Amino acid sequence: MATVTLGNIKFNWKGAWNSGTAYVIDDVVSLSGSSYVSIQAGTNQNPASASAYWQQMSAAGTDGTDLTSTLTTQGDIVYRDGSGLARLGYGTAGQVLQTGGSGANPSWGTVSSDFVHLGSATASSSSTIDFNGLFTSDYDVYKIFFHNVTHSSSSADMYFRFMQSGSAITSSSYYFHINQEGYNDGGINSAGVTGAFPSSTDTKIRMNGDGILNTGNYHAVGEVDIYNPLDATVYKAVKGYVHHMTASKILHSNFFGRNTSTSALSGVQFLPQSGNIASGKYHLYGMKNS
Repeated sequence: MATVTLGNIKFNWKGAWNSGTAYVIDDVVSLSGSSYVSIQAGTNQNPASASAYWQQMSAAGTDGTDLTSTLTTQGDIVYRDGSGLARLGYGTAGQVLQTGGSGANPSWGTVSSDFVHLGSATASSSSTIDFNGLFTSDYDVYKIFFHNVTHSSSSADMYFRFMQSGSAITSSSYYFHINQEGYNDGGINSAGVTGAFPSSTDTKIRMNGDGILNTGNYHAVGEVDIYNPLDATVYKAVKGYVHHMTASKILHSNFFGRNTSTSALSGVQFLPQSGNIASGKYHLYGMKNS
């Protein structure tokens, strides 16, 4: 009976190609990341070039980069620089990843805003609340928000002073004006024009009238605006409002004032008419120059 050669009935994986091995049809080898199947028996026929003996089954992809040698520390990230993959080390707490645009590498940076929180203070039986050393040339206008403010004496008004070289200006060089209105014991209350402006001066700026900063559930809220504190060519100006109340009164006081000094300021100070500031939270913000 005649013999019929069927050959292999499945591919035979032979591993990496070896020049000294005799391969037969349907043997499969690997070489440089690609795989080849034998289509003709032979020895020392390189699969990458001997197309009469081998047919390519799969091609090697592009070699990657071992990122374990690029990234060294927890928090690192990898990016593409001008020549290849590169490491960007972790930034500092609160920073964000920023792009420099086309042709530039990314970097860590701080979020910038035109309205920036510069500092805060909490009153707790405090004689004064001072914001000193926070004025810079980056800002022309500053805003202070305050809330939950009470005084140890229920009849003590709120006062304000400028500071120079770390100390409050206590000379009689302030001018101010207050306009107060609100609801008082079942009727409309209006204190109208109060304060010392422009005929006389004071040692501080009064912020509210009818001092009723009671402790307990009643407290004062408001804000203060400060202009050009570092400008040595102008008087230093301030304006703001105070909203305060008792069980029988709800009052709103608008105030504005200035100091006759043109020297640069180092800060501002809040103080009570008497006693201390029993409680309160104060936040200072700067509005960036355009």
